[in-house]
Amino acid sequence: MRAVQFDLADPAFPASLADVPEPELPAADWARVAVTVGGICGSDLHLFTHNVGPTPTLFGMTGAFPFVLGHEIAGRVVDP
Repeated sequence: MRAVQFDLADPAFPASLADVPEPELPAADWARVAVTVGGICGSDLHLFTHNVGPTPTLFGMTGAFPFVLGHEIAGRVVDP
């Protein structure tokens, strides 16, 4: 799947459009959604705007880097 990945590959714009593996659903009561629109949230905006203070997005980062952005989405359920 294609995703916006925060990877710092280009210092002028620290995210790239990348092909990434489709994630597994974490539990049986989750559903797969085909995204039709997406946005960027305020905490992610801090990753791109250096004049608004430190980013709360990175404060709790204990996972892998690079990471995929995009939790502000809407779409349709394709795999309940």
